[in-house]
Amino acid sequence: MNENLGGKMDQMLSKQDQMLNKQDQMLSKQDQMLGKQDELLDEVRSMNDNLSGKMDQMLGKQDQMLDKQDQMLDKQDQMLDKQDQMLDKQDGLIIEVKDANRKMDRVLETGIVQLKSDMAEVKSALKAKGII
Repeated sequence: MNENLGGKMDQMLSKQDQMLNKQDQMLSKQDQMLGKQDELLDEVRSMNDNLSGKMDQMLGKQDQMLDKQDQMLDKQDQMLDKQDQMLDKQDGLIIEVKDANRKMDRVLETGIVQLKSDMAEVKSALKAKGII
């Protein structure tokens, strides 16, 4: 019985050794998993830092684009002001040309009336002399 008991205890010790080996293996696997998680965490942090830098660059570029758009809008406002000035000057020129045309029409009309009057006098004088 003592031998039987000793054999059973040896088997129990062997099983405990196996269990300890399995626990050692599990701890080793957990250490490996923790190492992989640390690597993954480092990669995520690196990606985050990289993305933050890229986002900062993108925001900088967007600021530059907005500044350029503001400059373009300012230039467009200046162009519109110049066009308004040109239209005002064209309106003034049109008024001046119309006035000049009216004056020339009056001068021509007066000249034609005077010419008709002169022709009528010449005609009368020629009739009086019997030429016509």
